[in-house]
Amino acid sequence: MEVDSGAASAAVNPFELIQMLMMAGYAILLALGIVLLIVLIRLALKANKALDTYMASKPDTAELPPETKES
Repeated sequence: MEVDSGAASAAVNPFELIQMLMMAGYAILLALGIVLLIVLIRLALKANKALDTYMASKPDTAELPPETKES
């Protein structure tokens, strides 16, 4: 009977290795998704503020169409 060497017994099961890599991949994707969501929310808030500033600086020159004007 042969005695198992230390290197062979310390080897990682390939299926467990694949599972660990997939879990790490999912964790990375989750982190990237959260970062992307935060970036998009900040961009939307910045655009909203810019639109508010633009609309406030614009003179109110909107005219109603003739059919909605009151006589």
